[in-house]
Amino acid sequence: MTGKDVYLRVVDNKLEIDGRIFEHSELREAKEYMQSVEANEAIFIPEDDDEVDALHHIVIKMGELSPEASGEEPAGYFLN
Repeated sequence: MTGKDVYLRVVDNKLEIDGRIFEHSELREAKEYMQSVEANEAIFIPEDDDEVDALHHIVIKMGELSPEASGEEPAGYFLN
């Protein structure tokens, strides 16, 4: 295995991965970051149940704001 584990936290109601904070609209960027480091596993060690709930809400919000999660195919464009 060449990848590494990444660590998730909730900071100011945003997703933090290995010290990098991702806005709710940055689901794709968070996924790209984890792919770039060839993450084996995302580890989340909550301090309490409130932090678990906060991460859950952040993930839902990120999914709602992501064009990939809309279920619709994005329009394609071709450049000549």
